[in-house]
Amino acid sequence: MKKKGLPAIWAALAFILLLARTGYAAPSSSGVTVAPEGGYQCDYGVDIPSTRSPRTGSYTFALYPGEGVAGTPEMTARVEVVPASRVNVHLPLQFDPAAPSTWTLRVTAHAAPGREGLDREASAVKTFTTKPACGCPAGTAGVYYAGAGTAQNPFLVATPGQLQHINTHLQGKHFKQARDIDLSSWGQWTPIGDFVTGVVSNPFTGFYDGDGKTITGCKINGGFLRGSLFGCVSGPGAGVKDLSAQDFSIDVSGVKASDAGAIANYLRDGAAVSGCRVLGSAISCQLSGAGVVAAVFEGGRVENCYADGNTVTGASVGGITSWMEGDGTVKNCFSYSNRLADTGGACGGIAANTYSGAPVLSGNFFLGTTASCGGGNPAINTGAAPITAGAFKNSSTFSGWDFSDVWYMPPDGDYPMLRCFS
Repeated sequence: MKKKGLPAIWAALAFILLLARTGYAAPSSSGVTVAPEGGYQCDYGVDIPSTRSPRTGSYTFALYPGEGVAGTPEMTARVEVVPASRVNVHLPLQFDPAAPSTWTLRVTAHAAPGREGLDREASAVKTFTTKPACGCPAGTAGVYYAGAGTAQNPFLVATPGQLQHINTHLQGKHFKQARDIDLSSWGQWTPIGDFVTGVVSNPFTGFYDGDGKTITGCKINGGFLRGSLFGCVSGPGAGVKDLSAQDFSIDVSGVKASDAGAIANYLRDGAAVSGCRVLGSAISCQLSGAGVVAAVFEGGRVENCYADGNTVTGASVGGITSWMEGDGTVKNCFSYSNRLADTGGACGGIAANTYSGAPVLSGNFFLGTTASCGGGNPAINTGAAPITAGAFKNSSTFSGWDFSDVWYMPPDGDYPMLRCFS
């Protein structure tokens, strides 16, 4: 008997870019099993809406870079589909999250058990190009190609343009940095969630996960009242974590009543900056200047961060933050060899001004040669203690710090390091 070719294995083929859960857990439909060959894994991939053949549920999906199926596929997976209705098949795929890329999908339908003598294998091929995942039109500068902007599937940020594009998606979206980003050739940076006139009208209320990556060379030369990578971060659940800021050059000293900090300017209403560090940066403003966050207001929190090798200039300056108000908190942070140059206001190894409301300093340390006290106004060391360079090398100095999951003490290091950067 002549074997029949299996009918088309999908009714309509569409491609929607999604991000798999961290650690790779494919969000395929119920009743769909995907087994990548060779242990292939990726935190993100492509979703293939598919309809199975009525005569088989056994397939091989293969993805080839470019147009056509020549050469070796990037990934191959054995796929079993039980439902007769349209399903989603998720394939992990290491495509470039920075730009559109072209791929060719080849799906081979295998004869079902017991029908090997009746049916033969059949294949179908479809070429596609990854499309923006954030809802912006193709060709828009900085669009995201991977992710959904949710906590489980954050947009992947891989380029300076994609980092700046966060200003188009400020409200409640989640982002994850996919690689180190160099801003040294970008030119003037526009703070994310900026409020140029000083009125907080459009803050960043989402969450940015630096994932232990680095942003280098951010430049702001005048033009903004609040000079920082992020202008204002506001709201419960909003924040920035696990980000290294290096060689920033921020000078808004010529802007009247300006503030500056490397990571963020205003942190308020429950927003948090955690697991971040600022290294080798120059920060200058008229009023409140700091290594990490210029001002921590109304429930804002800075935790498990450090600053080293920075020069901070302003009326009031601090190694970690400058102005604290309400019940803002700075906890388990340290400031090392920073040059803190106040121009007539307050200077604190950790924070400059802590007199308004009931801000909290807890478990913080600074190199005693860099400032006379941990909190500048009022002059206090409670929760912000001066210590020697030798004490910085001893983990026992940092009572209450988490040296299991957050920090570690390198054998030949000068001070504790964050595990997210190891």
